[in-house]
Amino acid sequence: MNKFFNILLLSALTLPFFTACESDTDSNPVFHEATEFVLNEPAYAANNTYDLGIAGTTVQLTCNQPDYGFPVATTYAVQVTFDESFEEENYIELGSTFTNTHIAIEAAELNSSLRELWSTQHEGEDVPTEAISIYVRLRAVVSGQNIGKILSNTICLSKVKMNNEETLSLPEYMWLAGTMSDWSWVTMAPVYGLEGQYYRIVYLEDGGSFKFGTKEGEWLGYNDSRLTVNDNANAGVSGDNNDGNIQVTKGGYYLITMKTVAKGNDYAFTMNIAPAKVYIIGACEGGNWALLDEWMFTDKGNGILVSPALVAAGEVRMCVDAGIDWWRTEFTLKSETEIHYRNMNIIDSWTEAGADYSIAGAPGMVIELNFNAGTGEVKK
Repeated sequence: MNKFFNILLLSALTLPFFTACESDTDSNPVFHEATEFVLNEPAYAANNTYDLGIAGTTVQLTCNQPDYGFPVATTYAVQVTFDESFEEENYIELGSTFTNTHIAIEAAELNSSLRELWSTQHEGEDVPTEAISIYVRLRAVVSGQNIGKILSNTICLSKVKMNNEETLSLPEYMWLAGTMSDWSWVTMAPVYGLEGQYYRIVYLEDGGSFKFGTKEGEWLGYNDSRLTVNDNANAGVSGDNNDGNIQVTKGGYYLITMKTVAKGNDYAFTMNIAPAKVYIIGACEGGNWALLDEWMFTDKGNGILVSPALVAAGEVRMCVDAGIDWWRTEFTLKSETEIHYRNMNIIDSWTEAGADYSIAGAPGMVIELNFNAGTGEVKK
């Protein structure tokens, strides 16, 4: 995607030399680094008390998108401190990032970050029990690119009450076991860059079922009081009557996503079950970085998804559509056989992870994937 964006950027920057008599318009966009980025102060911020110990609550912020010369996908990170100067090493950046100008920060994550910062700056001191002031700013960058970085103004939330109770650490992975894996445990991949979010594609037969866990062998099911299940695939999700498994009436390929939140000494889980959509993107499908229907994998049978035939040479890039930035749920075939989910920042190519992670595409090539087995094959 970087190559595509750089070509667009170069074209935008050189175009004025050929149209010197024309002014910039919507049809002649020119990218430029933003010079102003406004984080709005919440209404009644001076009087509101933000109690970070209340389970399931969020701190709501809004901002204006930086002016890059034309609309472009932007990623926002939240930085907080106890000292409005934001001097080096006196602030912390939250792990979650956002792609919308309406930002909802999980109270539990903000509390955990503030506790970490407090313990670093006040070693041996307890977290204050009274409400204190914190300072917040945002860092913006063009999504998926190392350009357009800009910091917002700083706002003050003058009454923030931290929770002094220990909070569970989020699991590195979530786990699934069910009919799709002969009841062996398999991992759900972390969504890259989004703490506490996980995903996996599974193929389930009619009546197929599964359980989940924060660790192998935990065997949590449909009736767990901490679980909310959203059936966005009309799969007929329910709990079976025997073992409390999560069961689907209608078989098919499903994307199971899980959001896990630590609330004090326990977890809360939100599971979404949606139709599985997997795409080829980038150079091998003509240089497009949008998720196009004509480049979606289709059912070959026997739990196998197959890509359309590639039309151009270049590195094969693939992703799962989870309704977020495609690169957060990107994957490749390590050694052209093992499904490997993105877990690092990639600037231009999977070769940055190692030569075994990059697939050299060619016209006519197809990719076959077996998500239940975690394997794939390159058909040349």
